[in-house]
Amino acid sequence: MNESRKLASGKNSFHLPSEVSALGKLILVFTLIAIIITPSAVLAQARAVGYSTWDDNYFYAAFKVDDPNVVGTNTKLASNPWEDDCVEIFIETDNAHHKGRSAHTIHMAVSAAGGSAFTVGSEDGTWTKKPIVSFKYQASIEGTINNPDDLDAGYTVELAIPWFEMGIKPPTPGTIMSFNAVIRMHGDKTAFASLSPNVQSESDIHDASKWSDIVFTGPVFGAATLSRERIVSAKYVARTPLIDGQIAPSEWNKNTSFTIPLPIEMPKLPKHQLQKTVATYYFYWYQGDPRKSAPFAHVREADGESALTDHPIKSPGMWFSYDRVEWHKEELSDMKKAGIDVVLPVYWGDGVNSAGFARKGLDCMVEALRELKREGRPYPMVGMFFDTTAMFSAYGSKPDLRDEDVKRTFYGMIKEFFQRVPEEFRAQVEMGDERAGRPCVVIDLYTPSWFSGFDESFVKYVNESFAKDFNANILWFGDEAYAQFKCLDGYASYGAGLGAKFNDTGIVKIATVGAGYDDSAVPGRNTPIRSRQGTNTYKSDWASMLPNNPHWVIVDGWNEFHEGSELCASRQYGRAFIEETKMQVLRFRGPKEYDTRFIRRNVPDVIPADRICQAEFVIGNVGNRVWLASEGYALTYRWYQDGRLIADSAVRMRIDKDVQPGQMVDVTLGIAPATPSGKPLPDGSYELRFEMIRLADNKPLSALGDRWLSVPVRVGAVDAAKKAAWLEVDGPVMVRTGAAYTYKVRVRNDGSAVWKAGSTALSYRLFKESNYIHGWSDERSEEIEVALVKAQLPKDVRPGEVVDIPVNVVLKDKNGKAIATWKQSDAWSYHLKFDLIEGTKWFSDAGSPVCDRVIDIFENDFGARIVAADLPVNLDAGRTYDVKLVVRNTSPDNWDGKKGYGFGCHWYYLDGTEAAWNTEITPIKTPIAAGQPSVVSVKVSAPKYDGRYIAVFDLNVRGVWASTGDITRGSDIFVQEVNVTGGKLTFLDLTKVFDIASSSPDTDYASGDFDGAGHSFPAEMMPPHFGMMEPYSDVYPSGYLGRAAAGEQQAMKRISFRYGSKSAGEKNAVKCVGQELTVPAGEYVNVHVLAAAVDTEQEAVFTLQFASGQRESKITVSGWNAQGENTAFTALHRHSAAGDERGIKCRIYHYVLPVDKSAGRLTGIRLPNNDKVRVFAVTLEAA
Repeated sequence: MNESRKLASGKNSFHLPSEVSALGKLILVFTLIAIIITPSAVLAQARAVGYSTWDDNYFYAAFKVDDPNVVGTNTKLASNPWEDDCVEIFIETDNAHHKGRSAHTIHMAVSAAGGSAFTVGSEDGTWTKKPIVSFKYQASIEGTINNPDDLDAGYTVELAIPWFEMGIKPPTPGTIMSFNAVIRMHGDKTAFASLSPNVQSESDIHDASKWSDIVFTGPVFGAATLSRERIVSAKYVARTPLIDGQIAPSEWNKNTSFTIPLPIEMPKLPKHQLQKTVATYYFYWYQGDPRKSAPFAHVREADGESALTDHPIKSPGMWFSYDRVEWHKEELSDMKKAGIDVVLPVYWGDGVNSAGFARKGLDCMVEALRELKREGRPYPMVGMFFDTTAMFSAYGSKPDLRDEDVKRTFYGMIKEFFQRVPEEFRAQVEMGDERAGRPCVVIDLYTPSWFSGFDESFVKYVNESFAKDFNANILWFGDEAYAQFKCLDGYASYGAGLGAKFNDTGIVKIATVGAGYDDSAVPGRNTPIRSRQGTNTYKSDWASMLPNNPHWVIVDGWNEFHEGSELCASRQYGRAFIEETKMQVLRFRGPKEYDTRFIRRNVPDVIPADRICQAEFVIGNVGNRVWLASEGYALTYRWYQDGRLIADSAVRMRIDKDVQPGQMVDVTLGIAPATPSGKPLPDGSYELRFEMIRLADNKPLSALGDRWLSVPVRVGAVDAAKKAAWLEVDGPVMVRTGAAYTYKVRVRNDGSAVWKAGSTALSYRLFKESNYIHGWSDERSEEIEVALVKAQLPKDVRPGEVVDIPVNVVLKDKNGKAIATWKQSDAWSYHLKFDLIEGTKWFSDAGSPVCDRVIDIFENDFGARIVAADLPVNLDAGRTYDVKLVVRNTSPDNWDGKKGYGFGCHWYYLDGTEAAWNTEITPIKTPIAAGQPSVVSVKVSAPKYDGRYIAVFDLNVRGVWASTGDITRGSDIFVQEVNVTGGKLTFLDLTKVFDIASSSPDTDYASGDFDGAGHSFPAEMMPPHFGMMEPYSDVYPSGYLGRAAAGEQQAMKRISFRYGSKSAGEKNAVKCVGQELTVPAGEYVNVHVLAAAVDTEQEAVFTLQFASGQRESKITVSGWNAQGENTAFTALHRHSAAGDERGIKCRIYHYVLPVDKSAGRLTGIRLPNNDKVRVFAVTLEAA
């Protein structure tokens, strides 16, 4: 080291060789002043900030690099990091500034992707890689690597090189070496930047004569870097840096840092970048319970035929209803299991549909969301699919959306929707444009073809009105036809069941995918069938869309049974498309270990410098790794200004439970506008970045590929003394008039004054309100005078603090009279408005917002919640069972068997049609108080006929079944599929005589041939089907999923048949040529046959064989493509070897052959000798 120039330091003075006297003066300046050299960078100028330090073992360096598009593929040791975005450092230990590389030079490169290389020079100027493992390094990315469609913040590299690998001993204070740092970029452009201004070209990079100097000092306070040509590295005396890829506060000496300007523009990071989101359309218009006051709709046609192509997995029974909270809970829960983030209920806001499903269905859906939240079960957030057909319905013709009245109606429908969906359940999307700071709700518009004219003006009209009414912005999606005016944020045409589509016209790139399409059940349509091909059609749609890297994928649609495009659980396809959606969503999001979704947030717009404000978040884990409580995961935040870090936060709000992928968690976080040392931030505009952190190594998940949430806030004085921010209301949507219910209201003090517990209280007012809808309602608000109820605060609430306040809501007017009930046909709704009151003065009178909740007031609230039943799944026909029900009384009244409270069981056939309604009612033996659980006994008699049935347990109150009431709760009925055996029916096993493959799957059309001409039944439509319990049944009632009829025709459903396998090529029907069937011993009254003829109707003679002889039974079998009598099953289209044949229905018929009792015991059956007749099943009915 004799050739090295050294700087020796005494206790009180520097002792300098004469040749470095000028340097001594420089070092003297270092000890006297502390200056941070940072070029006055324009926001558009990207930069890298470097740090260094050293100890007796290592040289340490760190770099924080701005990079809007991080790229890299080198992930291993001894790779080629310089091919990626990377950091390279060069050291010449003898400080000779040799031309080129010498034996005294080393070089280390670290890729943003995590790869590295270490090279050494030689005396001939060349350099080679040296495979070593003694150095330490770590890289972390703020953003997503190799994804040009988003905007990254950059990456960080930390490294430590042992001195012995450089071939030297640790330096002493005063040592100077040649040094350079190079930042390489390969994203939007290929370039490099050098610490040394003398390095201008690729050939200069390895030329030590052009490198800068690095001066090693002792742990001198105040040493600083003043120039890029000579930097300072001060020795550590305490804890050395942790090489983890994170530049932690106080870990590196900022005074000796240096800045390298980068030759790229760094766009200002948007306030929030679009997260990958999956949404689906939700058709909630089904009402399958004819006993309810809610109109029966969208399940059957007027003649009783099914209106559905495919059918829900539980069948379309009374439980299949928008007026049933449990139905919504099951569907919403399944959506979340499938990976769906946002549900888009298909909303029709015209008068006819408002009086039907539109409003009451939303109210039941919101109650379902409320219950799911209380139960800790995941659920999707809610956007709006605006079916513009409703505008045509409202006006009776196509209205012009440029007309002021039409705009009022258009907005009135939007307002009605979002008034009924509380803020805590609305999908929130953060946008980085002028909408930053106020989350956007989601509105997706159906085709503008229902308007006679339109332009972009409706968007401005709605935006302004919505901001005023809801203090929120809108993210607009819509049909591609709106793109001519460039007025929406993204474009997605409904109907992807017919084929996937991608549109990048707007700022949000949207792909739409579908499972297939078959609207054969819809009268008057002739749309070509798009076969599902198992799940291959759906897989193909996703595969064709994912390379486009969309921001949103909309799957079409969740439960459109009319058009056969559903993804939800169905009789025809089971849960196959739920599971497939889950897999495709994982591919869409990418193989990310950590992926945080900020589902909902409530952060104050303004935070005073002297205050801690509580903010609330709903956070979802959509990555592949469990957030284990034992590892420690927490939410934290950092303060930024103009894109630069201003202050870190020591706050870590730890999550105290495991959060599995797909689960959500609520987090409340205190925000202080201060530095970690407690110094208040000056007033001004800031950006708060919230992100998850792994406490085990204190590593932000953004360093592991995750994203943060950016929220603009202002530090300064608030503009009101009394201001409430309403966070959440937990209370029923549907209530009984005259009763009292407890609501828990969560609210934050966003004003400047303390809410005193003794003088401030929570109260409410009740209003009748309506929005303007042409031909239906005017905009009006009428207060209903109720008694003033005050819920005192549990404590003083300081500004920024959150408090939960329970309040008793009494549904009586000021005179103690029950409030008038609401009907679906009423054009107005009840609005319960919570407000704070001090003395006699409402906060809202001073400009504070109220909390507005729509409630439905009805006559009765039976309050049944049936949690479980111990009814066996296999029942003996006709036997009576004593069944235990686990129940809870959620009504405001006590249940008492002596006052007419009891439980019973309704019976339904497997297709959801009613088998027995008024069965035995078992009174409650012990009274059950309001709000209390209990176990009750119910006498249940099994059906006398064999087959699969659906049992429905229900509460009866003084002769009224609770399930028929207007108020519904989750689990107010209990639905169970059962198997009944040992009864009146015997199913003959025909597998040995099956010789025809009558059906074919859509994955192998040619595998079936029913008629000898290559035509077959569509296997996906045919029983056996999926069901509620496994093993799935092969026994189905006559008329299964067909017309719901009365009298004897409906009674025929008690006769079930065993269907054969429908797998490709499987024989499942008999070509009749006189085959003999053996009959088990028994006393039979009827032989029931499932049969169909190949062409036109055919005469068929069945021979019933008895011990005493035989009897012929002649029938006429209808053609399978005809409209015959006693249809047992109908498929809505036909298969040929070439594919689907729309419009040709295929039928199987039910025929009854009476058994002549006088002939003795039936011993056998000979099938007809007519090969144009096909038999599918035979069932024997006993006396």
